[in-house]
Amino acid sequence: MRLVYPTIAPRWQMHALVDEARRRAAAIQQSPSLQMTVAAIARDVQVAAEAMRVEDRHMLDAARAVIDRSVGAIDTVVRRGEAPDKQEDRLIWAACGGLVTEILLWSILPGAIARCGHHGMHRSGWQNARLDVRS
Repeated sequence: MRLVYPTIAPRWQMHALVDEARRRAAAIQQSPSLQMTVAAIARDVQVAAEAMRVEDRHMLDAARAVIDRSVGAIDTVVRRGEAPDKQEDRLIWAACGGLVTEILLWSILPGAIARCGHHGMHRSGWQNARLDVRS
């Protein structure tokens, strides 16, 4: 039977682990976040929150401007969609107005031209002689 004596190596490994844990704890204790007071942390949070609110306002204003432009573009598209109906109505009104104008012109214009022209243009010879005598 052979005797097994305990070795010191596991104890040295444990000692090294404890030293590493102490070094890490010291580094954490020296970090700026642990040295701050509650009031300082609250102040920093307040300043960061105000900065974010300002940034949020700018982002919302930019988004609102984009949405307004988009709504304007949509309104334009809708107006263009309504345009064929209105164009047909305008065409009908223009055709009716042109017809009425043509009727009026052809009923008034020939007589006005005849009265303004030379005496012999629209009358026969005996009518010219009779009118020339009277005038």
